[in-house]
Amino acid sequence: MRTGRIKWWRLKEKEESVTSRIRLPPVTTIDETWENATRAIVGVARSEHGTTKPGRRKIDRQTWLWTDEVKIKVREKKRLYHVFLGDKTVDNWWQYLIAKKAAKKAVAATKSAHYDNISKQLDEKTAAKASSTGLRDLASGRPKTSKSSTELTTNTVCS
Repeated sequence: MRTGRIKWWRLKEKEESVTSRIRLPPVTTIDETWENATRAIVGVARSEHGTTKPGRRKIDRQTWLWTDEVKIKVREKKRLYHVFLGDKTVDNWWQYLIAKKAAKKAVAATKSAHYDNISKQLDEKTAAKASSTGLRDLASGRPKTSKSSTELTTNTVCS
């Protein structure tokens, strides 16, 4: 049977309470002390931080970029799903499917708008950087072809 993972990422928030609750047993042999210390730390962390539910995948849903419209549509979809679970009729199923499609479209539109905005910002930065380096090269009179320093010195000395 699989067990859930300890939520170690919560340690930053509750570090003092966790460390204060750890009670280490007296030192005997190295192996025994190590096992007892590990057991004590894991036990406190499990009770303080909690564990994940086994068998679930970690999905980054990017809820931080959801707008109010997206949140409303997702809540409606969730509500209709629970209605369907309570009364499994064809009508409830179709209502849920329609809400699910609407929520997917809203999420996709928001994601698309967000990534389009990021893409435009990156394009502007790279265009500005390229134009400024191009002007700098023209102003400094640098040759476009790459020559080694020995070629440059021999060409200038000989001529």
